[in-house]
Amino acid sequence: MKVRSRVALTTIAMAAILPLGGVAHAAPSTPGEEIQGTGTDGSQISWQIPNDGLAKRGGASPSFDTKTGSNGEVSTTITIPDPAAPSRYEFPLNLPAGFTTDPQEDGSITVNNAAGLPVGSFAKPWATDANGGTISTSLKVEGNSLVQYVNFTEKTAFPVTADPSWNWGWVSGHVYLNKQETAKMGVGGFVASWLPNPATVWGGRTLSAIAAYGTATGQCVQFKVGFGLGGLPLLPGSPLPFGAGILGVDYYRGGYCS
Repeated sequence: MKVRSRVALTTIAMAAILPLGGVAHAAPSTPGEEIQGTGTDGSQISWQIPNDGLAKRGGASPSFDTKTGSNGEVSTTITIPDPAAPSRYEFPLNLPAGFTTDPQEDGSITVNNAAGLPVGSFAKPWATDANGGTISTSLKVEGNSLVQYVNFTEKTAFPVTADPSWNWGWVSGHVYLNKQETAKMGVGGFVASWLPNPATVWGGRTLSAIAAYGTATGQCVQFKVGFGLGGLPLLPGSPLPFGAGILGVDYYRGGYCS
């Protein structure tokens, strides 16, 4: 079984276009400044405003603004003024001992504590130009840094903005079953002690029946997990934070489904 989850803590969300007036309720940040975020377990996560490689020929330099939302989200916005500016922004990342990063399929990056449990996440990056058009962007872990790439061109409407943000407090993600585990659930077997009984009904069918159909069609079962009303509670022993439950059941192919 494969559990992939993220916690919305203080995330680095990235790349948008700023209005000329700047970001509402944000304070300017200087290169090298350390920005603090807090994990669900109280751990301190921080990243530094990019400092190296920002010099450019002519025109204005990229600028940074940081704000903290009411839910604890911390967001650092990068304003990219023109096509001569860098397209790569490196944020040195400071994590407590034993903490790791886990890139997710949706482009976000989960931070796990020393016990392997998610305590926060850097959100999926985004980018828009001055006209509101979408710009391709990505967030990667390179060494001990988070790096955002913003794929603008000379034809892009500037300014462009990158907005790193760190979130905490809410978990979302998936639990993936492989083919063997799906088949076991399909005949009423328990795959994990903390998953609901296979006889539990979801959407008019038992989990066992859902899994059996997946096996018959060469697919595997995936559970969407998180916090919300109407979900199936996870049983004691779950690796996810207390209160998380199953919010959806679906199928998938490829990858871990083997």
